[in-house]
Amino acid sequence: MGAVLEARGLVVRRGQQTVLRGTDLTLNTGTCTLLLGENGTGKSTLIEAVLGLHPLEEGEVRAQGKVVRDA
Repeated sequence: MGAVLEARGLVVRRGQQTVLRGTDLTLNTGTCTLLLGENGTGKSTLIEAVLGLHPLEEGEVRAQGKVVRDA
């Protein structure tokens, strides 16, 4: 099964604070993925960055192998 969505090396900053540092995510066809973590660990920021709601300082997002967002 191939990756339907890949995020590689995502870096997101809010002001002087880096909230994602080189974060990777792969969502494969036919699987279910859970993001689990304590408050303030970047779960929502990761999803928002993939969706384009936060500018990327570094990294790229690919959908079915095609770049849809990059820094």
